[in-house]
Amino acid sequence: MLLIIKFWLIYMLSFSFFSKTSSAYTKPTLQQQDKTLIESIKRGKTIYTKYCTRCHKSNGQGSKNYPPLANSDWLTTKTTESIQAIKFGLKGAITVNGKNYKRTMPKQKLEDNEIANVMNYIMNNWENKQKQMITPEDVNLIKK
Repeated sequence: MLLIIKFWLIYMLSFSFFSKTSSAYTKPTLQQQDKTLIESIKRGKTIYTKYCTRCHKSNGQGSKNYPPLANSDWLTTKTTESIQAIKFGLKGAITVNGKNYKRTMPKQKLEDNEIANVMNYIMNNWENKQKQMITPEDVNLIKK
């Protein structure tokens, strides 16, 4: 009887150990993904305030010379181009919400993780809603 109890105890302890360690290798839950996105948006707001408000304004409305980010058809349909603009700068005319803009956007000296954070911020504010979080790995894949 003692042998059976020892066997059962070892079995239960090993089962408990392996079930806990195996959960570390599963995909993040939706709640974990949401928490990660919320943290990215918070960091992105700080970056946006420092680098972007001069031209695009704190409300994302832009100005006569600078395109809006708020409810921006260009931003929401051209995610790759938006990342490229932040990462490498932008020259030439673009059309945003039916209006032409031809100002140069200088290259922002930001790391890939900072670009991802600011993109997550602007893509989740001012009537913009992205379907998938932008990661530093996504930004790293964008080339000139």
